[in-house]
Amino acid sequence: MLQIISGKFFKSDNRYIHEAKGITYTNYSWIQPIKTCVATLEPVDTYRSVSSYVINYISQIEKEKVGTLVRIGDSEIVQQFQLLCMFGLKAFFDIDRNNVEINCRQKSRSSGDTYLPSIFVPRFFKSQIDGQMGEIEAFIKFVDKVIGLPREKYLVVINCLNNFSHALQVLNLNLDLAYSMLVYSLESLSQSFDDFEPIWEDYDPQIKNKLNSCFSKMDPSLSSEIRKILLGSSNPRLQQRFINFITNHVSDSFFTDEAIDNKNALRKSELKRALRNVYTMRSKYAHQLKPIQEQLRIPQFAGGDVFHWNNEPYLTFGGLARLAYNVINNFIWKQKYLKSEKYDWPRDLPGIVTLEMAPQYWIWKYEEFVPSQATKRFSGFLSHIQEIVLSNDPLVDLRKLLEKYESLIPTAKKKDKIPMLAMYYLYNPYVVQEAKRPNYEEFLKQYEEVFKECCIEMMIVYLLSNQKWPWDVDKCVSHYNKYKENRFSKNALFVTTLIELSLIVEIANMYVRSGKIDRYEEWLDVALLEASGKPDIQKLINECKSKRVEIDHNLILKPLKTKVDVKR
Repeated sequence: MLQIISGKFFKSDNRYIHEAKGITYTNYSWIQPIKTCVATLEPVDTYRSVSSYVINYISQIEKEKVGTLVRIGDSEIVQQFQLLCMFGLKAFFDIDRNNVEINCRQKSRSSGDTYLPSIFVPRFFKSQIDGQMGEIEAFIKFVDKVIGLPREKYLVVINCLNNFSHALQVLNLNLDLAYSMLVYSLESLSQSFDDFEPIWEDYDPQIKNKLNSCFSKMDPSLSSEIRKILLGSSNPRLQQRFINFITNHVSDSFFTDEAIDNKNALRKSELKRALRNVYTMRSKYAHQLKPIQEQLRIPQFAGGDVFHWNNEPYLTFGGLARLAYNVINNFIWKQKYLKSEKYDWPRDLPGIVTLEMAPQYWIWKYEEFVPSQATKRFSGFLSHIQEIVLSNDPLVDLRKLLEKYESLIPTAKKKDKIPMLAMYYLYNPYVVQEAKRPNYEEFLKQYEEVFKECCIEMMIVYLLSNQKWPWDVDKCVSHYNKYKENRFSKNALFVTTLIELSLIVEIANMYVRSGKIDRYEEWLDVALLEASGKPDIQKLINECKSKRVEIDHNLILKPLKTKVDVKR
């Protein structure tokens, strides 16, 4: 939101404009206002241990894009500007004075309080930082640079800085989590803006050597193909991407000017190995809650960048924070600066959530329909059918869409033709006579062979039209299982809960008819668990199971008592 109010995305001067203020507290002390391109940091009280500032900014928003919305996102604006202050001035900022006091404490509060953030990251948690003119000038340029980033990169950088800030705050409570969060900050950049492609030499050496031994006995083309597949796996790929990104963005100054007076500073030759150990510790904590190397928790070893153990370099929290700062800062300054940018910014306004529209608002649209949309339309239609069965509301008028179906079905691909015919068939029985497609029965007679084919769509058609399935149970089970395997694919058919329960119950019924009680009970057990949150249906299933009788699926998805009208 901070970048939006800068105006870089606006096309006109017709804007809602408001003067706005926020409050922030910090351990950074400066006696004059600090004016940046988006906000001014005005000191209120800088003589106490915790300094207070007012954040003054102009909240502006383009009228044509938002209609009657005149102001939004003040809390997000303040929060994002605080992140820039924290990173740009290398100080601790928070909207709560107490948080600044607690995190920047220099002495233990009790006998059990031996873990001070100021020991691990002295600069950020210093009791009071006396500002320097050079820092202020650099900060003003830094804010302008971040606001000028391309929108895509700005969003990732802000999230990265937010996580960096949270890592510093969590340090007061959990060193292992704080350490991992710093790694997450760097990972977010490496995975978003790096075109790294792993090579076989990047693979885990121990596993690689064993595989190479096996590959030597295989056809070279086959072993090469296996290597490509293995390199596509996430873990080695992400680890090496992480290492490469950091080594490409760390500056020489990290090892020279910035390392002055740093005892146990990290050497360039140790960097890659230390990063591999960092990533391993992060992974073990994330997946096993295994703490970081125990020596890194000891305050006496916290002053330098690196601790050596068993001939391995391990970055301390302070060393990792210093490295992360250098890499993030270098990444930001390497990016393009855009004074203005064409971007659909209203979608990024706070509080906006994208949800899928209810089917009645889109399944009837016919103007731009193409057969490849048939499965999605049929999914929406099934959801709409379940809704009107439960509510007895009118059905959406689909006659114009079905008229288009009549012209498209003859030449459609089989995978699209089936859901189109299923929807065409099911619509007409649910509506009153005057809402039906004229001569629909004659049209459907041309495709009788399609309706004889066993598939999940036709199983639903027969079920909802109260017809027995003409296929054997093994075929029905096979097609239901195929549906389940693909149900979460992007373009897969979506079957509502009650309709799917009816399918499962009908399979169980087929087994009880053939005397296969074990399979009947097995499928009712499936139905019982799929009916989670529906105690009436679960009770029905248990009662029928105890009596070993068929379940009328109409008791699950109750049929309409009368034909419904349509919304015209």
